[in-house]
Amino acid sequence: HATKPTAYVARAHYAGTLRVVDATSPLSLVPNPRPASCAGRYERDYCVGFELWTLTPLESGQRFALLGELDKVVAVSPQRFASVAVGSRELAATVTHAPNETVRLGVAVMEDGAPTTLLRVECGPARRSRLGCGEDSCSCEAIL
Repeated sequence: HATKPTAYVARAHYAGTLRVVDATSPLSLVPNPRPASCAGRYERDYCVGFELWTLTPLESGQRFALLGELDKVVAVSPQRFASVAVGSRELAATVTHAPNETVRLGVAVMEDGAPTTLLRVECGPARRSRLGCGEDSCSCEAIL
């Protein structure tokens, strides 16, 4: 049976920043009012009066963390990811998508317990792809 994670990679949806949160470094949120210059208008990534964070479970010594679809509010879902396997030095996932759809994924590369690089990977246009990560890179290959 799986163990409960004790740390997570946190990603700020609008700012794109990454950090690790755990019991000793919690995710502290403060009020984020919209700037007065934003009154009556919306600008992506700026005129938003809230923060949206996604959390990805992180095991000790894990090299990769699947962040999922970076432009989606629900970044990882069972409809998109048929399977996900994470080892200490590799990550593999089966990605399902519509015909001719390109799915843009994000994977955090961890170094000494901190996210150092955000890898962006495109999968498609087949209906099913295999995401594979090892060393310092990821690739996606059509399987159906």
